[in-house]
Amino acid sequence: MDREAVRLTLLAEALELSRKDRIEYYAFDELDAFFDRKKAFEFAGALKRGFLLDQPLEAIMENGFFRGYFAGLMLSSDSLSYEKKEEMARILMERFLVDLKKADDVLPGMEEFFDSAKRFEKLFFPFYKDNYRERAKMDFRDNLLMYWCFKNREYYIPIILWGNELASFLCEIADKEKFEGELGEKLRKILPPTLAYYSIVKFAGYSVDINLPRAESITSSLFPMLVLLGNEKLTSRQLSEFIMSIAHFTTIDVLLVPVAMVAGGSDEERAKSIEIINWIYTLMDDSMLGLVLSLSSGVARNGFLYELVMSNDFANLFDRLKILLEGLSKDNLSSALAAIASALDEKEEPRDSVEKFIEYLMTLELSSGVEVSGILLSRKYGFEHEEFFKKGVNGNIYGGFDYSFLKKIARHTFSFLDELYEQMVLGYENRYRPEYIITNVEAMLVPSFLSCEDEEIEYSRAPMYTLINSVMELDDADEVFNAIVAYCKKYPYNFEFVNALMLVSAFEVDNVIKLLFDAAERAHGILSRIVVDKDEDIYLKGSEESPSNKEFVNLIDNYVDQLVTKKDYRRVLKVADTALPLLNLEDSKSLLANSLIAHWRLKDYKNLPELFEEVDDESDPKALMVMALMNYVNKEIDDAERIILNILERFPHFIQFLLRNEEPTNEDFDKEEEIDYKHQRKIDALFLAEEFREDWFKLKGAKEWLKKVQKVFDEVNTEW
Repeated sequence: MDREAVRLTLLAEALELSRKDRIEYYAFDELDAFFDRKKAFEFAGALKRGFLLDQPLEAIMENGFFRGYFAGLMLSSDSLSYEKKEEMARILMERFLVDLKKADDVLPGMEEFFDSAKRFEKLFFPFYKDNYRERAKMDFRDNLLMYWCFKNREYYIPIILWGNELASFLCEIADKEKFEGELGEKLRKILPPTLAYYSIVKFAGYSVDINLPRAESITSSLFPMLVLLGNEKLTSRQLSEFIMSIAHFTTIDVLLVPVAMVAGGSDEERAKSIEIINWIYTLMDDSMLGLVLSLSSGVARNGFLYELVMSNDFANLFDRLKILLEGLSKDNLSSALAAIASALDEKEEPRDSVEKFIEYLMTLELSSGVEVSGILLSRKYGFEHEEFFKKGVNGNIYGGFDYSFLKKIARHTFSFLDELYEQMVLGYENRYRPEYIITNVEAMLVPSFLSCEDEEIEYSRAPMYTLINSVMELDDADEVFNAIVAYCKKYPYNFEFVNALMLVSAFEVDNVIKLLFDAAERAHGILSRIVVDKDEDIYLKGSEESPSNKEFVNLIDNYVDQLVTKKDYRRVLKVADTALPLLNLEDSKSLLANSLIAHWRLKDYKNLPELFEEVDDESDPKALMVMALMNYVNKEIDDAERIILNILERFPHFIQFLLRNEEPTNEDFDKEEEIDYKHQRKIDALFLAEEFREDWFKLKGAKEWLKKVQKVFDEVNTEW
């Protein structure tokens, strides 16, 4: 999703919440003196029209969030003098620090976040040895504060709306005197939340199930660090010490910018970044550096190790490297070894130093990284160990590659660092200016699909997660329901509201279904307008990476589920035929299953075999069920039995529920709501059984056959 589209959407949400008195923010009256009132008025008008805001223009212009966002934009504008930008930055910075202090003051204790001290230890300190654990706990509050800021909209809204712009500008104006004084201390507080934004949003989505606006990419989130390291007024030693002072933040990839700059920067930038890498290696103790390496992205970690080996005598590094490598997971260790081997291949090292590394490799469990490293270096330095490394699973395959291809394999995990650096630089240079945003804000809200990269496309509307989060916090269930319904009607092309409505307790079911169907018809209309060239593959960017596409696909899935319930199978097939060619495997699972159900119940057996080719053991159980039914009808009994046994592995109660020999207990329903896996799959088994009971009972002899399959399962499954 376009960065500015997300930020503008968040700004509109903040204005809406301010109007409803659900959030208050500092007015920033002192910024008025720096604004071009005409431009601010035009921008406020564009926001009001584009997002259907109910406030008067003057109220929008007086809002602190509006002023903060606009001021952040002006920091990159050419229309203001440098002196005025400095004064604006000072005003924003002091407010930013007040926000962080306020968040710190209300930060709950650890016991309010976790069930027990033991769980707390397990979650946050698995990488530390006992003697370093106390220091780690001192750093933990900083990390907890970070999560706390992004959990609460009054703190994360400023971070997203102008934190990056502010931090980047402060890094730009820093000189030696400022950096070693008060500004340096303030930067240590301001930079972490802006640098952590990309990582923490991904973590929140996957781990704690919080929906947050996803504005920054891995490159744009690092703009402040890019500017800081590119600041010619600061030395490599100063920058290294600063990086080390924030390295304990587990959501910041502190190594990525320096290693990317080595790969893609100018000669001066390369030299400076290599110095920084070596300072970090020299000054950090083993526990901290080990943690940094463990938590870094693969490209940053492997790039760091490569450059370290390239710029030093390996004999002086090897003993410590072994200690650091011990803390890596198996997969991370494999690619790290390949990165080290790649460097040893690129340069000329004394043969005995490399031999020690080879001997070390031979003590490790064989993996792709171990095998490639061993074979590559054996060929480069003439060691007779190649056959040993071919003993692994992939060894013979790697052994068949020529020398140049082995080199490419060894460095493939960090080979694109130069491209990544170029993306960072171009992204920073091409930041939006106020003039551009004013003229394009309304166009950003046109419901359509936008070209993303290569053949990927993405739905144009950024989800309004902050509004949804605020609604879900309301105490009264009726109030929650009515608020979401109102947003469904106000923003008919923002499908996240309809999806949220499907998760709320069932009020006015007929009204909800009507809202769903209306929204889905609009979505299907947008989807139908996509022109697919026969010679090209066009597909939606995966839901995992695109929140807007996630909401779009979820709406289609919810719609089709209801169509199946209503037995409107022809409409199911019409929607599925439109959407399935545009979805990746993961996003298509539910829709594919419903398409199979529709073909089956319309007795359209001719088209089923082709769709079955997309089904595997990880597919939606409903898809597997249709396959089992079809195999049973075709008297392919062994295949049908294999599929049902696979389903029973996931849902042991399925046949018992299907035959009504057993029913879930009240405890099952209660625990399922608490996301207890054991009870959750019992409820899933019930729904599956209810969906297909009629299909099975229509088939001759199916009941008795299912009983036999149950007996087979009972004999082989110890859990059951």
